[in-house]
Amino acid sequence: MLLVGITAFFITTLPVYCTETLESLYLMDRPFCWSALQQGIFGTAKDTSNYLVGVTLIRLLNNVISTPLMAIIGLLSDIAKNVVMALAYNDLTVYMAVVAGLLRRLVYPALRSFMSGLVPRERQGALFAGIAVLESACICLGLVTFVNVYKVTMPFMSGFVFLTIAAVDVIVIALMMINYCLLQKFKATKVIVMSVQAEDEEQHHQHEPDIS
Repeated sequence: MLLVGITAFFITTLPVYCTETLESLYLMDRPFCWSALQQGIFGTAKDTSNYLVGVTLIRLLNNVISTPLMAIIGLLSDIAKNVVMALAYNDLTVYMAVVAGLLRRLVYPALRSFMSGLVPRERQGALFAGIAVLESACICLGLVTFVNVYKVTMPFMSGFVFLTIAAVDVIVIALMMINYCLLQKFKATKVIVMSVQAEDEEQHHQHEPDIS
């Protein structure tokens, strides 16, 4: 489960650090032709709304649903955001993409929490050091990959790169579904093992001779 979680984290983090660059290039092009001021207002509105909604929902959902499901909800929101952005044709639809992606902040805390729960306490430092290395690799690899995708696809569809990011999210959802199924199977097996141990202990106590 940990290997699947690390793979999911790596794949979903690839486009994260180049998203703002891609959005800036996209919104400077036709039909939007946004100025630096418009992009600044857009970025502030997006970051503020994502942060406020993300923090609130993490606190509300943390004890209600499992971390894989929380990550899947965030990924579905990110898919909706990228599809709307790819098909946007005016300013309103660009801001609609922001609304569609309000839950995307759930993904990364959920993935980190999930991986942390699979590792013993004494190895938490090694895990998060590894995550930091992965993020550094994603910054370089993701920027090169998706900016080049934008350059290649811009002549026929400038928003195609966002559909590519949505496709990446679909892959991560498949990985998280695998993790969710494995987690449920592990929990069921643990319950069965504990019940069998309890029955064995009860039978052992029943067969103990009464010394008194």
